[in-house]
Amino acid sequence: MRGVGVVFSRFMDVGIDTGVIIGMALVFFYATLGGMKGITYTQVAQYVVLITAYLIPAIFVSMQFSGNPIPQFGFGSAITAEGAALLNDPSTQGKYLLDVLNGLHKDLGFVAYTTGQRPMIDVFFHHLLADDRHRRSAAHPDPLFHRTQDA
Repeated sequence: MRGVGVVFSRFMDVGIDTGVIIGMALVFFYATLGGMKGITYTQVAQYVVLITAYLIPAIFVSMQFSGNPIPQFGFGSAITAEGAALLNDPSTQGKYLLDVLNGLHKDLGFVAYTTGQRPMIDVFFHHLLADDRHRRSAAHPDPLFHRTQDA
C-alpha cells in the first residue's frame, strides 16, 4: 500500500500516509460500487477466450481426421482415408479417432511418464539440460543426467 501512498503523495502533494488512506478509499469505493460487476465481466470474457482456445483445436482435429466438425462425434468416428494420409499411416483408416489419439503417448515415448514409472520433471530436465556439461553440473538425482564423456 505504500506504493499507492507514494503515487498519490506525488500527484496530490499530500503526505504518504494520507496518500495510502486515499488509495484505500478509492479501492473500497471501486469494489463496493462496481468492482465486483467489472470482475464478473472480466471472468466471463476469460471464460469465452478459454473455451474458444479449447474448441478450435478440437474442431480442427475432428474435421481433419474424421470429417465431422463436432468433436464429441468426430472423436467417436472412424478415421477417413484423408485422415489416415495425414497421419502417414494407412493402417489407421477405419479405426476410431479416439483410439488412435489414446495411443499417441506411446508413440511419442511418454508411456513411462504417464504410467508413473518416471516423474515428469525428468522431461523438463532432459530438455533444459540437453548439453552434457550442464547435465554433469546439475543437481539432479537421476544418474542418467550425470554421465561422463567417457561413458
